[in-house]
Amino acid sequence: MKYIVVTVAFLLVAALAVLGGNAGPAMAQDGATLAAPDRPTLENGRRLGDVIVSWNAIAEAKFYRIEWLSRPDYEEAGDNWQDALLFAVVKNRDQTSYTAKNLIAGTGYAFRVGSMDSRYGEPQWSLGAGWFTVGVSTECAPDQDVLVELYNAMDGDNWRSCGNWNSDRHPEHWHGVDTDRNGCVDRLHLDNNQLSGEIPAGLRNLANIERLYLHGNQLTGTIPAELGDLSRLERLYLYDNELTGAIPAELGNLANLEQLRLHENQLTGPIPAELGNLGNLTNLELEDNRLSGAIPPELGNLASLQRMELNNNQLSGAIPAELGNLAALGTMSIRDNRLSGRLPSELGNLAELTFLALSRNQLDGPIPAELSNLSELKWLQLGGNRLSGPIPAELGSLTNLRELSLWENQLDGPIPSQLGRLANLTGLNASSNRLSGEIPAGLGNLSSLEGLYLWGNQLTGRIPATLGDLSKLRTLNVGGNQLSGAIPTQLGNLDNLRSLSIGGNHLSGTIPTQLGNLSNLETLYLWGNRLDGEIPATLSNLDNLQTLSIGGNQLSGAIPADLGNMSGLVNLYSSDNQLSGTIPAQLGNLDNLERLYLYDNQLSGTIPAQLGNLDNLEFLYLRGNPFSGCIPAALRTVAASDLHRVGLEFCP
Repeated sequence: MKYIVVTVAFLLVAALAVLGGNAGPAMAQDGATLAAPDRPTLENGRRLGDVIVSWNAIAEAKFYRIEWLSRPDYEEAGDNWQDALLFAVVKNRDQTSYTAKNLIAGTGYAFRVGSMDSRYGEPQWSLGAGWFTVGVSTECAPDQDVLVELYNAMDGDNWRSCGNWNSDRHPEHWHGVDTDRNGCVDRLHLDNNQLSGEIPAGLRNLANIERLYLHGNQLTGTIPAELGDLSRLERLYLYDNELTGAIPAELGNLANLEQLRLHENQLTGPIPAELGNLGNLTNLELEDNRLSGAIPPELGNLASLQRMELNNNQLSGAIPAELGNLAALGTMSIRDNRLSGRLPSELGNLAELTFLALSRNQLDGPIPAELSNLSELKWLQLGGNRLSGPIPAELGSLTNLRELSLWENQLDGPIPSQLGRLANLTGLNASSNRLSGEIPAGLGNLSSLEGLYLWGNQLTGRIPATLGDLSKLRTLNVGGNQLSGAIPTQLGNLDNLRSLSIGGNHLSGTIPTQLGNLSNLETLYLWGNRLDGEIPATLSNLDNLQTLSIGGNQLSGAIPADLGNMSGLVNLYSSDNQLSGTIPAQLGNLDNLERLYLYDNQLSGTIPAQLGNLDNLEFLYLRGNPFSGCIPAALRTVAASDLHRVGLEFCP
């Protein structure tokens, strides 16, 4: 190995206290005078970062103590050796040299040697050898040229930070550049720095680089195949740029690569099978590109892989069964692609998997019962596919599961009661399938549940009163089924509920007054049922309600005037009922109201002039009621209405 040895002239130090002089010789234990060594000689060792310290032998010495410190430490210590000290003790009295190892290349060090007559005796110090600069490898010399090429290719003058670039200082002082002890570039941190242009192929010459961070910029063009020559590279971050073209197969040569993050670009073409050679890879993140073709089965060879993100591409074909070999995998996300075929049962072998996202593809066939082997699984997202058959009861054994997402498939049969064992579940979405039977009462045991979505199925029977025990529930949507019976009064116990949607069923009876206790409720959908009786005045207690949809029922009686107190109401849908009496003038107080649907009822009297105060009103439908008088002139400006069908003239 070659060196550029910078031999800074030894500085004669006038004050021996600074670099270790003595006031005079000491007496050895046998009475002889213990002399101090001469000033030591210094030279670079064979390995970079090593310095060989040599001195003359002292006959009476039994030990030697070698001390050294760097110039930055010396200056920080305020000319005091004792505060910034590195040392070694040589026990062999015949040894007259010592190699100080792992010093920083290009940095100056001071050394001194002391003779000692006992292990803990007072050293007799040589004159200090002044600042000696540790050698710098000639192997690193080309690095600076590569950095200059990068700077010019990526519009360096307009970077957010470019401190010391192209200066005469060593590259370790340039913004975003880290070097190893030999002065070679081993890391580039140029992320989020307004880099533009193309990645220069000359980066292949940074032979010692381990981490290359160029993410969060405006880089264009293709990924150079030459990056596959960076044999020491451990992390390659090129995400969040505007890169195009294919992923180079040569990246499969990066035997030490641990993280490959190319997401959020415009990359096209297939995923190279050669990436399956990256035995040390832990993170493969290729999401949010335009990649196409099949997932290479060779990716199943990535024994160290912990995270696979391929979502939001145009990948097609089947999921390779070989992916079941990824024993270390914790995250597999391949959602939003064009994958087809069946779910491989081999995915049940992924013992470390916590996140499985395959939603919005074209997968078909049954859900493998083997997925119940994934004891660490927390998120299972299979929605938006063509999966068929029943929901496996075995999924009830996934006690760590937090989200079970099965929406928009062709699943049939009942909802397994075993799902009531999933105590950690926060979200259950099985909407828009062909599920039948009753809602299991055991779902009321899901004490962590925040969202329950079962709409758009063929569920029958009653809404279980036990759902009122779900104290953390924020959304309950069981609309669009064939549910019957009364609305359970226990739903009024759901203090955290934001949205209650049970419309489009066969529910009967009255609207429970207890729903007025849902102080956090924002949307209430009861439309399209067989509800009767009056609108409970207690609904006016719902201060946060924005949408009240109770149309298409058999409700009767007057519209409660107290509804005019619901200051946050934006949408009021109460058409197609049997409501009677007049429209309360208090509805004119609903300053945020945008939609008012009261058509096809039995309302009478005049249309309140106060409705003209509703400056935000955009939709007004009142037809099919026997109103009298005239239409308030202020309502002429409503963007969409059926006032021309009310049978009245506008007031002058």
